[in-house]
Amino acid sequence: AVRAVAVLSKQVSTGLDSLGPPSLMQLLHACARWKPLRSPDLTEGILQNVSQKISEFQAQSLCLLVNSCSRLQQRDVKLLTQVAKAMAPQLSQFTPQALALTAHAFARLDVRSEILFYLMAEEVVQKMPLFSGQGVGLTLQAFGKLQIKNQKLIRACIKHVRSLSEELTGQEVDAIEAGLQQLEMLDGSTAALLRNLRRKLMMQAAYSPEDDPWEASAESLLQRLSEDAEKVVRADSQYSAPLPKQTSDDSVGESPEHNPPDDGPADLWALWSSHPHSDAVEGATPASDVDSETAGATPRAKLKEYLSRPAVIGRKTMVVGELQRASAACQTRTAGH
Repeated sequence: AVRAVAVLSKQVSTGLDSLGPPSLMQLLHACARWKPLRSPDLTEGILQNVSQKISEFQAQSLCLLVNSCSRLQQRDVKLLTQVAKAMAPQLSQFTPQALALTAHAFARLDVRSEILFYLMAEEVVQKMPLFSGQGVGLTLQAFGKLQIKNQKLIRACIKHVRSLSEELTGQEVDAIEAGLQQLEMLDGSTAALLRNLRRKLMMQAAYSPEDDPWEASAESLLQRLSEDAEKVVRADSQYSAPLPKQTSDDSVGESPEHNPPDDGPADLWALWSSHPHSDAVEGATPASDVDSETAGATPRAKLKEYLSRPAVIGRKTMVVGELQRASAACQTRTAGH
């Protein structure tokens, strides 16, 4: 297979002139990622064709070119200067990831272009909300290694790091901290934030519920409880049906007398009207009232009439029938004497 690749690379080297920028970059990218293709003749042939066609390169091809040169350690300053000039008017087409990778590649090759990095910093600040933690780390490390201190860029990165604090990984925290330290812009609050994030990530990596049998059993119990709750909800929804209508047999013993309404305090006249004798003609004395009168109780009809009278200030409260009983008692005493 290695011999076949070597033969293929020689044949490809002879036809490089017919390849366009995208094909040249795909081939150079393959050489950077796969060692059997890294023949000096093929790499040099690709780079020579690139320098002749650099004006035809688009943003994606330029990004692949710089990163491939970084992987292959091809520090051709003349070519990279041409690449920087070609990149400047196309930076608006670079994605946040492409901006971070391009800055990182120039830093690895130790090629410092003040104008390009100034324009790149402006573009990074505009697209900062779209950057991931890895992109922020690569950008800060690149600017830190080349010692390009862009205050606007650094402030935007620190602000974005605070918003991403719950999403950062351990490697991203280390990269961000290293970049700020190289730039000598690591303030106390940011250092404390990164330190707390690192401690939290270490605790999460060192502990898991499986390590603690009690915690594992608790997790299992909670899982079963949640599953049982779902089953109960499904059963209720499956077997829920309207209640059967009440029959005449079921309503026995549920008259208004046994079940008074709960709407508020009981009303005297409402309770009175619910009595079986409430339909009698007012003034007529039923048989039960005659019996009760002989027993000394006030008849119901007279009591209702008395209670319905308007109140008069100074009237002495008395029970109807008391006067008759008092006069009868006096007559009895007189007859005895």
